[in-house]
Amino acid sequence: MYEGLVERGIAIPEPEPKQSLVKTSKDILEAVTGFLGLGQSKQKKISPWRSLNLPPIPGTDMDINFLEYHEDSEEGIKTLMKPNAEEYGITGIHRVKIYLPLWNEGIEFLQKVFPQLLQTTTQQKVELRKDELLFFRSDPEAGLEVKLKATAGNKRYAGNKFQIENVEIKTVSP
Repeated sequence: MYEGLVERGIAIPEPEPKQSLVKTSKDILEAVTGFLGLGQSKQKKISPWRSLNLPPIPGTDMDINFLEYHEDSEEGIKTLMKPNAEEYGITGIHRVKIYLPLWNEGIEFLQKVFPQLLQTTTQQKVELRKDELLFFRSDPEAGLEVKLKATAGNKRYAGNKFQIENVEIKTVSP
C-alpha cells in the first residue's frame, strides 16, 4: 500500500511498527530511572500492527490512517484497541458520509488514496467489501462534516442518533 500511495504522488513516511502505550510509559520510567542511575530492562514491546498515516484531506483536519496487521493478530488487536464505541453498543460502521468543504482539492487527494473512487452525479464513492465511503460537496463555510451509519449489536441501542463534535452517528439493527 505504501509504495502505491507514493507512486500516486502522496508524500508520506514509511510505516513503522507502533509501540504500545505500555512501551511509551516504560520509556518514561526508564528515562527517569536511568537519570537516577537505576537499571531497567531494555526489552521493547511492539504492537502487532504498523500504521500508515496520511496527511489531512485538503481543507480539513481529517487524516486517514491505515493499519496493517497479520490476520492471526486480529483478536489481540481488538483487546489493545478498546474503542469507546462499546459503551454505545456499536459493533461496526457500514457507511460513512464525509462532506468536504474544498471539493476539488479533496477529491483530487482522495483519488490518489482510493483509485477505485467512483463518481456519480452527486457524490464520490468508495466500496469496501460490504461497506462504503461516500464523499459529498459541502459549503466551505460549514467546514468538514461526517455522518456514520453504525450497527448496534444490542437492540436497546439501535435507532439512536447522537453527535460528537462534527461527527453524527446513527445506529441501526444488524
